[in-house]
Amino acid sequence: MNITGDWKVKKVLSFGEDGIKYIPIEDAVAKDPENSQMAANMILRFADDGKYYVMCAIPEGADVEEVREHISKNGGSIIDDKYFADKPKEWKEIDGVLKYDSGEHGTILDVPVDPWKEFSFDEEGLLTFMTMFKFEKVEE
Repeated sequence: MNITGDWKVKKVLSFGEDGIKYIPIEDAVAKDPENSQMAANMILRFADDGKYYVMCAIPEGADVEEVREHISKNGGSIIDDKYFADKPKEWKEIDGVLKYDSGEHGTILDVPVDPWKEFSFDEEGLLTFMTMFKFEKVEE
């Protein structure tokens, strides 16, 4: 599978009266716009150079230059003058398996933690990322 390009949130994990399940992002925004709107505007961008970016839309009315100044102090960047992103991380294909650098480091019971996690795709072809989100590829 070609993972390069932009992916947008399609579903989000919901914890409700009817249990834990993935629901469409539109339903999450309708239920709780304050806590769901940022996720609805989140994009994963996988570049050809093996980097990936978790991008969030710059809020409407925000001063892009002010956001750029703040984000750059923390190693992030502004992308396409529409999104802010943290430092890029790496993704790669290992023996035909797509993996991403989770940023996790350290040990568990003195065993080193492997920061490379496998991407999973569901039966709809949605990419599960950070357990909470399912992304669909944006058609170009």
